[in-house]
Amino acid sequence: ANAPVDYPQLWDIWTFDWVQWNGSAQQPMARNIGEALGVGATLTFFDGAGQPLQGDARYPSSVRVRDLNLIEETLQRLKPPTWPEDLFGAIDKPLAAQGRALFTENCAGCHVPAVTQEQGRPVQHLKMLPVAYIGTDPGTASNIADQRYDLSALQWDPAELAKLNV
Repeated sequence: ANAPVDYPQLWDIWTFDWVQWNGSAQQPMARNIGEALGVGATLTFFDGAGQPLQGDARYPSSVRVRDLNLIEETLQRLKPPTWPEDLFGAIDKPLAAQGRALFTENCAGCHVPAVTQEQGRPVQHLKMLPVAYIGTDPGTASNIADQRYDLSALQWDPAELAKLNV
């Protein structure tokens, strides 16, 4: 397998314009539903005889959308943890200031998103850069960018698809 091996930070994640680090999703609920389906939630496209379901019959799912929405709402109240001085000691403030200056000079241009206010909330505009520019392993980006699926067996009507808000 070649999936991500670590969780990103969760505080302020609700402000990001891209909700997947590889730039594959901009809508939190689309990401959440996809992840739920990936870990076993059901979505039935075919009847018991193997025929494609039609119209609204194809959309019922075991995805717990209300719970996913509750998670999104809860994340808006999540704050970053305080530094555990009892475990790691006090922060060396002069050294931290030097680190901040180095980060600002050498890293912030790529790693600090621009922030705007949109519809009364902050939006962090994450930078999506070509993998060749970044120079990292292209596996994660390729997992989503290079996948193609033949959906013709679903017999979706182009007029019906045109009505979907995706």
